[in-house]
Amino acid sequence: MFIRSIGAFCAALGLLAASPANAQQPLKIGFIASFSGPIATLGQDQYDGFMLALAQRGGKLGGIPIEVLKQDDQFKPEVALALAQKLIDRDHVEIAAQAYDDALLLDAALAKVKGDISDKPAFAAALRAADFNSVRGTFRFGNNNFPIQDMRMFEVARDAKGRVNLKVVATSLKDYQDPYHTQCPLH
Repeated sequence: MFIRSIGAFCAALGLLAASPANAQQPLKIGFIASFSGPIATLGQDQYDGFMLALAQRGGKLGGIPIEVLKQDDQFKPEVALALAQKLIDRDHVEIAAQAYDDALLLDAALAKVKGDISDKPAFAAALRAADFNSVRGTFRFGNNNFPIQDMRMFEVARDAKGRVNLKVVATSLKDYQDPYHTQCPLH
């Protein structure tokens, strides 16, 4: 499921609008996940993670105010497709994202291009650079724009100052890449 969620973010490369974000108007980000049905808790966890990262940055990513448009795909591909089309056509959404790491990635990329997403090649390059500290450790994109990343196991523990924190217990997969990358290269 994680690969699907980060993979959905990669769709952002195709959802970029032609106008640069400016400091006065928020940049719209579409957030499509399953908020009902058998995996509703996963969708809510992804949303909560994204919103946590956004809140940690004062409601901005890369210094740009963000408006998140949350949509429930009901765990149905045809509903997700219709929602994505609506976000693009009616709501003029400029980026689609899911989960905590997506917010960190967008924060770094938007900062790198100073909020100007009208230069699509520059913004795409900033996204591909993946210049952020992932909670999963090493993170980069493969030849099909899916992530190559570590998968870690965590436990909640108190740090030396008594604060609740995540402690890495093990790295279950190192430099994991989706098994179909050779059959679906994008560059």
